[in-house]
Amino acid sequence: MQFFYILIPLALVLIIHLERKYVKEHDEKYSGLNFVTMSLFVSGITWFASVVALVLLAQTFVDPPNSIIGHLAFAAFFVLCVIIALQNRTYRLYFDEDQIVRTRFIGAPMVSILADLKRVELKSYSDSTSETYILTFTAGKPVKIPIGMMEGDQIAKLKSLLGQYIR
Repeated sequence: MQFFYILIPLALVLIIHLERKYVKEHDEKYSGLNFVTMSLFVSGITWFASVVALVLLAQTFVDPPNSIIGHLAFAAFFVLCVIIALQNRTYRLYFDEDQIVRTRFIGAPMVSILADLKRVELKSYSDSTSETYILTFTAGKPVKIPIGMMEGDQIAKLKSLLGQYIR
């Protein structure tokens, strides 16, 4: 049963391949726009949780729990961790003076036209590094942009662009 531990690197390679393929596809599609992404700290936390979940899942095959519910619980935990990791790792915010496009692994890209922007609210939870912009458009629900959890060369451009709409 020890051979189930080989699933750990194989699953990680598959997940990383899917992530890179998705990111490359969207980077090419929105190549004319600036972009920011989740920080390495956030990515590191999500990948660490996924590796731990994968080890726990492999352990259920080596030393099985007494019931099928135990297997299902570990499998659900693993799937949830991987989905969260992929969502965070593939979250990209493409923008220019006219639009903001948010992409994630699950779901279609969400395009928001800045001409339809009604209001921008800036929330700071603990200090200035944990800023979140809440964008309200004429149609649709409010959009939250967690600037404090993002990084990239264009973060200052994004902050100044959104700062123009704060009232």
